[in-house]
Amino acid sequence: MKLNLRSRLSFLIEILTGKSELFNHAALLSKVKLFCLSLIRIPFSTYSPIIKLRAGDVVFECMTSYEIALYQEIFLDRTYSSHNSFSPAAIGNDYVAIDIGANIGLYSVYLSMNNPAGRIYAFEPNGSIIARLKRNLSLNKVKNVEIIEAALWSKNSELAFSAEKYSVLSRVAEGNVPGEGKVPGMTLDAS
Repeated sequence: MKLNLRSRLSFLIEILTGKSELFNHAALLSKVKLFCLSLIRIPFSTYSPIIKLRAGDVVFECMTSYEIALYQEIFLDRTYSSHNSFSPAAIGNDYVAIDIGANIGLYSVYLSMNNPAGRIYAFEPNGSIIARLKRNLSLNKVKNVEIIEAALWSKNSELAFSAEKYSVLSRVAEGNVPGEGKVPGMTLDAS
């Protein structure tokens, strides 16, 4: 069952009838928050309180509909399990993975929890997201992820950074872009 976060009525009906997989994975307080969000007019996409979602031993703090949808895609729908490029089973032991734009750590935690023998380098340039990335790694007691607070780039340089409403859509560019912040760009060799 796919959860359509755009339709508040269908989401509310799924919650009330006990059919929402996402609702079943939420902690008690987060169930209350999800239920209240389905009733109020603030769009899921703009902001929501921190919602704790649990898949077995894995716990995530998500705040936007995009993060919630990614959680569902990775942990409930198991989309990555069917792709050899992303599947922990296909990667093997002693792997090295690079999570480019690690965001809040969904894929890094997924990979680590399913195959803890390797090493993961999580590149994330967005300073406002890094604290949440660290929190999600800590909540899940992940020890094999090294966070690199930079954008992976073709050369070591300062980059223009544009933060978007959905943090996963933020972007970097070379040169001066008016009104945007700056983040370090780093090559794999430099990391």
